[in-house]
Amino acid sequence: MTERDVAALILVSATHGIEDVKRTLESVRTQSVRPACVLTAVVESATKELRDGLEAARDEGLLDLLRVYPAHARRDTIVEDLESAVEEAKTARRDRPRTELPERRHASDTQAARGQETSAPTQAAGENENAPRNFTLLNPAFGGRAQHEEESPTVAEQASEPLSVSGEAEPTVHSARDLDWEKRAYLTSGTLGRRARDINLDREERREERTATHTALVPERLREDTRERHGSSGAGRRRKRSGDGESWLWILDGAAVPSATCLEELEDALEQDPTVGLVGTKHLAFDDLDRPASRLVDLGLSLTHSHRLLTSVDPGEIDQGQTDWRSEVLAVTAPGLLVRARTFDKLRGLDPALTAPWDDIDLSQRVWRAGERVKVVPSASTRIPHDIRTRPQDFRYRSSQVLSLVKFRSLPLALLTLIALPLVTLARMARAVTRHDAHAVKHEFLAFLRVFAKAPGVLVRSRKAAGRARMSRKRMSALYMPRKVAMRERLDAWWTSMFADDERTRMIRRTSWGIAGTRHGLDDADYGRHTAWTVIVALASLVGGLFAVRPLIGEGTLGGAHYLPLASNAHDNWDIVTSAWLPGGLGAEGPADLLARVMALIPVSGASVSAWILLTGIALSAIAAWCASGTVTRSIVVRIIATLAWVLSPAFVCAVLEGRWPLMLLGVAVPLATLFFARAVGLPHKVSQASIPAAAMAGFMVAIVSLVQPALAVLFFLGTAAVAPFVPGRRKRLWWVALPTLFLHLGTLPDYLARPETLLANAGMPLAFEAPGVMRLLALTPTPADPVAQILGAGSSWWTLGLLFMPAMISVAATVVSGFLRHTAGLTGRISGLALAGAVALAWVSQRTVVGFEGSTPHTAYPGAALMVASGAAIVGLICVGDAMARSSHAPANGAQKIAAFAVQGLCLVALVASAGLWTAKGSGALEVERRASSEIPAVAVDSSAGTERTRTLVLHEDSRGEVRAHLVNGAHMSVDDSSAAYETARARAAERGQPSDAAEDALARAVASALGSEIGAEAKVDLADFAIGYVVVMGEPGAQARLYDALAAAPQLDFVTSSDMGGLWRVAGASPRAHLTAASGANGEVTPLNAERTRVTGTVDASNTERELALAVRSDPHWRATLDGEELRPTILDTWKQGFIVPAGEHGHLEVSYRDDLQFGAGIVTVIGLIICALAAVPRRNRSEEKR
Repeated sequence: MTERDVAALILVSATHGIEDVKRTLESVRTQSVRPACVLTAVVESATKELRDGLEAARDEGLLDLLRVYPAHARRDTIVEDLESAVEEAKTARRDRPRTELPERRHASDTQAARGQETSAPTQAAGENENAPRNFTLLNPAFGGRAQHEEESPTVAEQASEPLSVSGEAEPTVHSARDLDWEKRAYLTSGTLGRRARDINLDREERREERTATHTALVPERLREDTRERHGSSGAGRRRKRSGDGESWLWILDGAAVPSATCLEELEDALEQDPTVGLVGTKHLAFDDLDRPASRLVDLGLSLTHSHRLLTSVDPGEIDQGQTDWRSEVLAVTAPGLLVRARTFDKLRGLDPALTAPWDDIDLSQRVWRAGERVKVVPSASTRIPHDIRTRPQDFRYRSSQVLSLVKFRSLPLALLTLIALPLVTLARMARAVTRHDAHAVKHEFLAFLRVFAKAPGVLVRSRKAAGRARMSRKRMSALYMPRKVAMRERLDAWWTSMFADDERTRMIRRTSWGIAGTRHGLDDADYGRHTAWTVIVALASLVGGLFAVRPLIGEGTLGGAHYLPLASNAHDNWDIVTSAWLPGGLGAEGPADLLARVMALIPVSGASVSAWILLTGIALSAIAAWCASGTVTRSIVVRIIATLAWVLSPAFVCAVLEGRWPLMLLGVAVPLATLFFARAVGLPHKVSQASIPAAAMAGFMVAIVSLVQPALAVLFFLGTAAVAPFVPGRRKRLWWVALPTLFLHLGTLPDYLARPETLLANAGMPLAFEAPGVMRLLALTPTPADPVAQILGAGSSWWTLGLLFMPAMISVAATVVSGFLRHTAGLTGRISGLALAGAVALAWVSQRTVVGFEGSTPHTAYPGAALMVASGAAIVGLICVGDAMARSSHAPANGAQKIAAFAVQGLCLVALVASAGLWTAKGSGALEVERRASSEIPAVAVDSSAGTERTRTLVLHEDSRGEVRAHLVNGAHMSVDDSSAAYETARARAAERGQPSDAAEDALARAVASALGSEIGAEAKVDLADFAIGYVVVMGEPGAQARLYDALAAAPQLDFVTSSDMGGLWRVAGASPRAHLTAASGANGEVTPLNAERTRVTGTVDASNTERELALAVRSDPHWRATLDGEELRPTILDTWKQGFIVPAGEHGHLEVSYRDDLQFGAGIVTVIGLIICALAAVPRRNRSEEKR
């Protein structure tokens, strides 16, 4: 191969600078073996300075041809175009004056290029002055020793050769090419007479054996050309390989700097092995150009079977020749890649769908499969920008990786890869979210789209390449990393990233401070004490909490005036989550409250979930308060005081006594929201540990709080906005506090905008309650009753109220004092005081805002939820003051201050412990919720409502004023999903306008009046059977409800079943199912019942000669849809209130009825996606000091 057979292709992008490009051109010009021509490509988007500089370099002779391409030109197109212009570049070089283009550099120039000093050759003593002295030293005829190619010293050996005795450097020949040049010079010098060359038989035998080995490696298709290049084997002549007439392409870029002997080393490697079709260089970091040691970027590439890139080089690894043993590799990449032009053309060049480095990797794979080899030459190096091997944040990189995998695999596996790609993309996007990398999420999605856009072309080219391949994919598996090794390395990397830690990060993470200065660290015995106390508090709270509610433990169902459980039928859970229909009463447009929908995600009976929260709420709230207080203080005494103050706060105690389980849910969520928010802002003294996961977790806790009363989320957002200016570092992470709540309430935003009072309504609790006075609100107490007096059996007095108010008063007083503390403790105390005032104001507004009507009685919002948040804010101030006292009690100060601090802490602790003991021992006597052996609805009625007919139960009760209260029950009891805050506020608005009921409620009132024998019912008689009412239940003893018993006994449509101390039961005669098919109005025919579920009806309809009506005993609504074998049925309204559909004559098939609200469905999808993103962002990732550096 001659030097003119290599064409250097330099690809310049718009990001390259003119100085980098000139350095590259200069390194190509100073090569020990110069390429035949130099071609450069630059894009139009490059700067004018860069384009002008390249034109000047062309005029100076640094390059032979310059081409300008569009900014969007692909790399494969540019390379192919430059390849076709090689002859044009050679012609341009030949036409240039000879003074501008030295043909070949002498061996002494080669040494200079390698940075070695050489001595000028001296004149040899002899007859001819022109005979070169260095060949004389090598020629055996003159006493020298001939050097063959395999014996030529390396660069390192030459540098280490000692000087001769005379002190002059001994001239050497560096390659067989130099030997040939010296030999020709000697034979033409006119010297006569020479003797036969000495033959080393052992060396010749080894050379012949090596030649035979190389020939055996040559593919069959190259054997003929190889024999021509090697010459004949006779006459004992040495076989000299010659690459004349064969072209090679040397691909570089504008920022690469090849070493001075790079091209020569590549050519030497090709001379030694004719089976090589593609050869690459060692890549070193460009930043280390002027340093004594260079970082190793890669020495060839390999892949895992999933096409994960492997360089087998650790980041920052110094090149010391430790990897120079490598030769054959799976792939080599540009810059520095040298490929045979004939092979490049035969393989159709680079793949247009792939980008760097995957197009080079794909080319290397095709070279292997074509029967040729791919090698890397460690002695040839190219310096590249160190970030050229790091993964770029570009979707083209990821899409090229996937397309390369698809192209290499067989067709069935390629199709399976494309089928699984959506799930893989979602998983990778989820991982990007956990890493808080929004750009990666976008790139993953764009890469997914690009893969499916380019996949057809890639598959076609893959099939064509497979047809031309001479090597199977299976034989190439040895070049890949084994699957077991790859899996083991991935697991090791994951384990290291998750659990490995350095000493600095460990010190920061394990050393904690209090808000006012209390502290413990790694070497502090305090740490073990806090762990032990955590276990003690958890066990004590669990035992004490269960003992306090011991009457609720056992068999039966829970019931109470203020206890409203979740739905008992677990089969309806998914329908509660996805449906926008409220089944309570005669049904209404929903959806249900978010609390019911979120709780329905738990795959068990909702009644069991609400009961479990009621039983374990005290223990869970105490543990949450203990953990949250540990974020703000490191004093164990202060943490115990804060925990007791939380579980003994009047709002929490009233929630336990009345059975308001949603407020007990707040007892867990509010402390955890405080804990995560403190970590999100780096409080206290841990700004470096502030993170997005903590902010996202705080957002989820705020979302749980908003399930009970949405206005509390607004209060949290205002507090976050007030805190944000004082938060150090990046404040954008605080947006994650709001995002979960915003996504969760997305579907209900129209209701909030139309009726803002919906924000104040409480979910999961009955509307009726006894409103407290203003002084009770200031004492953070949501009830006017005195439960302490009730459990002690005494009358209400100042000391019983004092026991009730004591925890709240201690917290409020401490909050006032905390505002006068110094530094962070004072700032936190002032913010907690503002939060306390805002929560109390919200409670005052809540109990004065009408959010529902029951009959003709308006009901306001219960203030307990807001008062619980107020209690939490007050306890934060208490912790600030307690931490300051704990610090002063252990600091060197005067004795009076220490005694005062100990005394205050001791008094608070004793008072709260005594109050906790009182409530634990006697609190069960004030419980308003009880465990009942049977539910208020008899089992026979419950079974009928849970069957396919889905009948309802009418519950009647006569109050003390003689008014009859009537309500419909679906199932065993009223549940949270029967109604919603939005529906109740809409009814309240209608009642305020003088429209307390609609057509459906009027019809039900007439039916009840008809059953009771009222004269109103005689005017417009309506049967209870039309409302799918299967049973009527009268609550209360027969003596107390005598009038109702007598009226129902006289009703002809009711059949008496049984009575007990809890009430009586009547069956409705001829009750129709919830959904049935009957003849059209005015026609007689049988009633065909249909299988009804919560919001879905299915069944088989037989053909009929007459038109029929499909009747649903629910309130009419335009979102009901009915299809018969896929054809929609025409909706209608029956009996002025009932939803119906017309079934045409002769139609038959499968019937499906469902309730669909497309707006709610779309909002639900967005909510789910948003919450998944927030959940992924909440996955904790440990911050590492190494990453920060």
